[in-house]
Amino acid sequence: MFISATGYSYELFINSDPINASVYSGEELLGKTPLRLHDIKEDRIKLTFKKSGFEDAEEEVVLRDIQRPIRFYTLTSSNISIVLNQNDQALYLNEVNAGKTPLIVHNLPGGTYNIDTSEGVISINTSEYFHQQRTAVTETIFSAALVGASILGMIHFSNINEPVNAHALGVTSLVFGGIFGYNILKLSKLSMGSREDKQAMSGVEIRPYTGMDDRNIFASGMELIGREQWEDAVKKFILVINLYEDSQFVPISYYETGYSYYRMGNYPKARQYLRSFVYEYPLYELFPYGIQYLLDVELRLGDAEKAMESYNSVRPVRIDDESGELYQEFYNLYATLYHDSGEKSLYLFEDLKRELDYFLVNYPESPRYPNIYLLKGRLLYQYLDREEALKIFEEIRNNYSYDKELISEMESIVNE
Repeated sequence: MFISATGYSYELFINSDPINASVYSGEELLGKTPLRLHDIKEDRIKLTFKKSGFEDAEEEVVLRDIQRPIRFYTLTSSNISIVLNQNDQALYLNEVNAGKTPLIVHNLPGGTYNIDTSEGVISINTSEYFHQQRTAVTETIFSAALVGASILGMIHFSNINEPVNAHALGVTSLVFGGIFGYNILKLSKLSMGSREDKQAMSGVEIRPYTGMDDRNIFASGMELIGREQWEDAVKKFILVINLYEDSQFVPISYYETGYSYYRMGNYPKARQYLRSFVYEYPLYELFPYGIQYLLDVELRLGDAEKAMESYNSVRPVRIDDESGELYQEFYNLYATLYHDSGEKSLYLFEDLKRELDYFLVNYPESPRYPNIYLLKGRLLYQYLDREEALKIFEEIRNNYSYDKELISEMESIVNE
């Protein structure tokens, strides 16, 4: 009922591990994870996830039944990854030199492999091929020996004038000759199979192994943020972005990089990474914060027109913050944006009022409820509907007269 009354449409944030999975609805490509879908009119949507090297995933999402508009999917790999942490060992994949350890081998085709280690060398070979090759070589040598023995026997019995035995061995040599020829053909096919195996290995990705993975690098970046070492934190997050492009930590690394540059006062760099987060790597939990900092940065750079363009491109902005603190931040931000853009965008406050109503409906027991109710009254009084605002102020005076600070703030709004 609230959705119908306020014009709310559905919103869905979709993410996966790994990221950059293509998301389809039927035949339509919606985008790649992480993905934000908004203004969805239907109450259900069928999603299909596709990524090279991973099994497809499907789900029909009933939007009216979910409390948090987020879906996360862990895709099942159809390939294999191996960490080789030995030092200075030559690695060979199906007899092709792949570099020196320590290395991470990604995207090995599914199957059974034979791993051999000798002094200074690690060999990873397709197990089935090498087993068949050894078997075929053994059979070829054995059948060749039998052919040779049969021919020698046939010659011997011919020389001592025993035609029956000579004929029998002649037939035998023909049989073993056929087996020998078959094994030669098998070896030829296996040689072709070896080339195919090597081609299959061409999709394998080899990366240096530093002993630090994406999770550890990201965690160390967050530790540096906790110590307010913004410049060092940026280096960690950019390392995650550059080295682990499909990591689930890439989206939040874009946000934290933008935030760190914001705290450093480097607003052009902050805008670059915050825009990447908002438009390419949106995450549900951080999305409103990303919008807030992006708009703030663009206003600090004196570009109110660009800020309005950014806001309009992502409307509606949902502010689902049970603490209530983020609503005040957006109020201040929208007020600045409204005035700096020439006071032509009252819909900023209409959008914010919808979010305030959402809070008041969904969190009536929140200790911040009176403050949000007052914020709604302030918004109405200053920008939208003073008569409606005065009714709210009267209710606040009747219901929260014990809260002197709240009453004092309300009176200061009326007396501005």
